[in-house]
Amino acid sequence: QAKTEEVLDLIEWLRTELKAADGSLLEEWTQLAHPEKIIEKETPQEEVADITADKKSFRSSVRNTVFRLVQALARKDWLRSEALLTEMAQSPKVTPADDIEKNFASFFEEFSTLRTDPQARGGRYFLVEEGEDAWQIRQVLLDDADACSWSLLFRIPLEESRESGKPVILLEEMTGAAGSD
Repeated sequence: QAKTEEVLDLIEWLRTELKAADGSLLEEWTQLAHPEKIIEKETPQEEVADITADKKSFRSSVRNTVFRLVQALARKDWLRSEALLTEMAQSPKVTPADDIEKNFASFFEEFSTLRTDPQARGGRYFLVEEGEDAWQIRQVLLDDADACSWSLLFRIPLEESRESGKPVILLEEMTGAAGSD
């Protein structure tokens, strides 16, 4: 089969994004792909679907969201990084752009580039520890020297994610070789 792990991740991410954006759009898409099947319209429910039930899809969604932050950091787009962290946490500003820039000043003194290529996005740099109530995520940052001495540590509270219908991703640490936060 020609579908690589990256392509399967992309398909799963698109499916998750469509569900989050508009479930009826996904129904129409499915109807177009399989016109022989009649999809019964369900009455709208107030209850949000449990996005954590499908662990693979949930993990893919978290991974894609975290990597968007890595891309903003690599561009030194501190305002976008702040906005992403706020959106990820689904709360008011959590880490001001100035603080993000200060935290990454040492990184960019030590390395010229924060890589965002396919290798940097690879699963070996996205470490997941699944807990009953929360997941811990460590995104190792791949630099131009392949030192892998910097990382971002996140906590994903599962109940809050279920309630909101999308992953709640809280940044807990930004660490470098010196162990600075």
